[in-house]
Amino acid sequence: FNQDGTDLEKIPKWGEHYPFAFPMQFSPDSTLLFVHHPAYVKPILATTGPKDDFGYRFLIPWIGNVVQEIYMCKRLFTPGFHYDILKPHMKLIADSANVMLDKWEVYARTGQTFELFQHVSLTLDSIMKCAFSCQRNCQRSNPYIKAVYELCNLVSLWFCIFPYHNDIVFHMSPHGYRYRNACKIAHSHTDEVIRQRKEILNKKNQDNVPEKRCLDFLDILLCARVCRHHYILVSFIVDDETIDEQQQGLSDEAIRAEVDSQCTVESYYFLCMVDRVKVVFEKHWTSSSRVCQMKPSEQRWTLMFEGHDTTASGISWIFYSMACNPDHQQKCREEIQQVMGKDPIEWEDLSKIPYTTMCIKESLRLYPPVPEIGQMLSKPITFFDGRTVPAGCVIGISIYGIHHNPSVWGNPKVFDPLRFLPENTAKSSPHAIVPFSAGPSLGTGTESAL
Repeated sequence: FNQDGTDLEKIPKWGEHYPFAFPMQFSPDSTLLFVHHPAYVKPILATTGPKDDFGYRFLIPWIGNVVQEIYMCKRLFTPGFHYDILKPHMKLIADSANVMLDKWEVYARTGQTFELFQHVSLTLDSIMKCAFSCQRNCQRSNPYIKAVYELCNLVSLWFCIFPYHNDIVFHMSPHGYRYRNACKIAHSHTDEVIRQRKEILNKKNQDNVPEKRCLDFLDILLCARVCRHHYILVSFIVDDETIDEQQQGLSDEAIRAEVDSQCTVESYYFLCMVDRVKVVFEKHWTSSSRVCQMKPSEQRWTLMFEGHDTTASGISWIFYSMACNPDHQQKCREEIQQVMGKDPIEWEDLSKIPYTTMCIKESLRLYPPVPEIGQMLSKPITFFDGRTVPAGCVIGISIYGIHHNPSVWGNPKVFDPLRFLPENTAKSSPHAIVPFSAGPSLGTGTESAL
């Protein structure tokens, strides 16, 4: 991989010659078919094939080798992110945002610059509060936060440095030692959260007095593991088809893996974005008066894409897009002030800020948090033009390539929120914009992130 930030920019250029897909060889025994057109992506995302071993294996020591077990139980925990569950969480998310803004006020008074991405750890703070009912104050100094950042950085190194693809070489290196230590810290934190909630749940079951409230994400996982009974959840979730149909429950490893994965991302995909920030900065930041307080010291603005979750990455790029386009930023500001005033934000307010929503979607199109996802075909796929890909082939779905495909988006490098006007989106494929994937692979917490 090049370290000059130009790798992603090659994909749209290749797309001019190969409008639908192209092969790429990563090693003598690893070849991927990169797909970057909605017409090809649609049938692939409709399948339920396994994740590709080439990429996801770097996460196994961290979140465990339980990807397929989690996938089979996805219907079980999807209700944890239902609209009715998310609505009461607006206050918790707003509280996390206020903590971040309080920290920013200090920088505003002193004129001190800061690294934006790490300050957007409010996303992990919100996940811990909303999905796990855990008040950990993740935006302050916290060993778990430090471990997550360390792990994301080391996973990226593991993926990017070819000799490290040999597991023995990596584990004998200093980076491998740091990786194992960070895993211990992360696992210890997760196990403690699960242990405390399991004790509470067991006590309620013994007393036969279930608390009448909406279950959060961790409640659903633990009910599937501890209770193994449909009726425990029926009073909280209307659709009992989403319950653990086999009544087998999730293993302790699967519960911890799902908790860990909700607090992290496929972080190694961010390695493509790390150095690209410098390229984008040099391309757009020709004037020293464009960014206000986000202007970097020593004429550099470095966002650390260790990426503890896709939402934090997306928010960082949204701030970047707004700084690059002050006219759109002003329109968003006026719209939000008109709707909210000085009142706390409510769930119903989200539907009253259409221009801001379009700007968010356009930023996610230009800078998707996860540039590429991988999938191994469990059965052959035939595309609309008659071409067939055999079973066992590893597919790389280039989200960045789709979002910058000139045959799909006119002037794809231009920030234009009006692309997402209802009359425009009605004409385009729903798979033309897939920042959080789509179909069975759609991110469970997509609505929560948005």
